[in-house]
Amino acid sequence: MPPDEQIGTVTGDGAFDTRRCHTAILERGGTAVIPIRKNGRRWRETCPTAKARNEILKPTQRLGRAAWKRWSGYHARSRIEAKMTVAGSLEPMAFTCSTQGIRGTHRIT
Repeated sequence: MPPDEQIGTVTGDGAFDTRRCHTAILERGGTAVIPIRKNGRRWRETCPTAKARNEILKPTQRLGRAAWKRWSGYHARSRIEAKMTVAGSLEPMAFTCSTQGIRGTHRIT
């Protein structure tokens, strides 16, 4: 991805709850949908990155992590990841079947 390309929304797990990730997202005009780590604390608002990250922390503390994930649409990431896993597991299976002379169609729903 070119460094000057704009992005919309970035969804990631708690491993991406870092200053470096939040800064990169904000610099490209994006919005982070990243859950705060379980031991996450408020960052000192010395830069716009800290302010944006603290805006995620407020509803997380008010609603709880599970409610925040539903409210923010974070669970869409999990559903997409699950579909991609299914798609990836069908590909080798189709290859194995075709080498044995068995023909079939696999449908991803």
